[in-house]
Amino acid sequence: MADGVGIYLGAQSIDLVHLSGTFRIPRVLAAHHLDLDRPLTDTPETIAALAPALQRLVRQSHLTSPEAHLGLSADTAIIRYFQMPTVPPQDRAGAARFEAKKYHPFKLQDLNADAHTVILKSDPSVMRVMFYAAKKELVAEHLRALQQADIQPRSMETSLTSLMRAVRRTQQLPPRQSAILITVDRDMATLAIIQHDLVYLARNVTVLPRAGEGVSPAAGDGKPAATIYDALVNDTVVSADYYRRRFPNEPPITKVFVNGLGVPAAWPRELSAAVELPVEPLDAGRDVIDGQALNGNAAIAFGLALRALEPGRSAVNLMPQDLQPPPQGVWRLMAVEAIAAVAVLMVLHQLSLQPVRRLATQLSALQHPDIVRVLQLNAADMTPERLQQRRAELAAELTLVRGATAPGAPAAVLLSHLATATPDTVWLRRLGYRHVPTPKTARELSLEGSAYHANAPSTLETINTYAAALNRDAAFRASFGDLAVTSVQRTTQSSHVTDFRLVSTASSGGSS
Repeated sequence: MADGVGIYLGAQSIDLVHLSGTFRIPRVLAAHHLDLDRPLTDTPETIAALAPALQRLVRQSHLTSPEAHLGLSADTAIIRYFQMPTVPPQDRAGAARFEAKKYHPFKLQDLNADAHTVILKSDPSVMRVMFYAAKKELVAEHLRALQQADIQPRSMETSLTSLMRAVRRTQQLPPRQSAILITVDRDMATLAIIQHDLVYLARNVTVLPRAGEGVSPAAGDGKPAATIYDALVNDTVVSADYYRRRFPNEPPITKVFVNGLGVPAAWPRELSAAVELPVEPLDAGRDVIDGQALNGNAAIAFGLALRALEPGRSAVNLMPQDLQPPPQGVWRLMAVEAIAAVAVLMVLHQLSLQPVRRLATQLSALQHPDIVRVLQLNAADMTPERLQQRRAELAAELTLVRGATAPGAPAAVLLSHLATATPDTVWLRRLGYRHVPTPKTARELSLEGSAYHANAPSTLETINTYAAALNRDAAFRASFGDLAVTSVQRTTQSSHVTDFRLVSTASSGGSS
């Protein structure tokens, strides 16, 4: 049974939902709403003012220093959908970040960004990419407010991501169908065209108060509310037409979801007639006890809390990488590797304490399944000669690991320099290193990877520039010599991607 807390920061309010149970059958432990004293904007002053409000909301929910998933309004983030040729899994994150430069005007170093990719079995050559980003300063301000409120952030995502998770749970949208999702937050609204984890289009709809009205009152009690709904009808029709023209091969729009408080009773019928599609409320609380309260911004907080109840699914996270929790299963894997490493070191220690010939009397101990697995032994290895050989092999491997990780070692220099010198447009797939100490020391280094450039003929220039950047480092060149391009080959997947191989050899008169 998992447990999750979702906190959504709306335009003029905060919602918190605390869940337990499973993704399909969650149980609401707490659901609280708090109006803000003044509207939330992206200024540091209004974000800092969130801290006391968050503290009150946490106390209301009877939580102490909770771990929470935070939701940002879609209008504070960059949300882009695009398609590109499919690349190998290890290259997808970098390729998506590079391709996204075409679709927004900001520098990547100023953003916290993440991407989600979808590859359909029916169309494996095309990679559908959802790119999300938020300004680093904005994210940092929100994290400071959470810290002051004694809330431990686990993730940060947009309201659209949270609502799509809620739709996935209720199964209101059948596979291979798209829908229009409208969420209203007083006199602001977000309109998106979605298909499970993809947002093909996202628009923010706002209207200014009419002359003499001042600040708009709550939705549903006067003319300003009607104005936002009138604007939504027009924008929905325009957006649906644009989607059909722009994405003719993508799933058809089959319905419209509406999420918001105070929606005028007659408005869904008006919208349905205008867009010629059925309109239904987003039923985030379906099959949940007291789920009727989970609408409006509470539905977004509910979708955030559901994130903790959906294990094993990759999700976008806009928090800084160093603050993100490790992926599920990492700690278990690290523990298994640590146990194996300790076992190897213990065996090596025992082998070094006595002549190998005497180990013949201890073969029964070495036949323990765990030792056999760690040392990769079989029946043919249970001889003094083979054990002596295996001991020498393990000792050599241990020496290699210690030498490679020691400060100033050639491998340490290599990894440190590659981490800073490799740009987003270059992806390394294979690294080869060979050290021959006699009769004359030689260190051979080879790098294999791929380079991308929007202008295909310029890709070779990208590779040469990368090799030159590595060669300019004195410590790197002293350890490995000058890198030279030995091969380049255009990939079959994209004319903009070129595979390459760089090789260098450094020699000296003595061994090391």
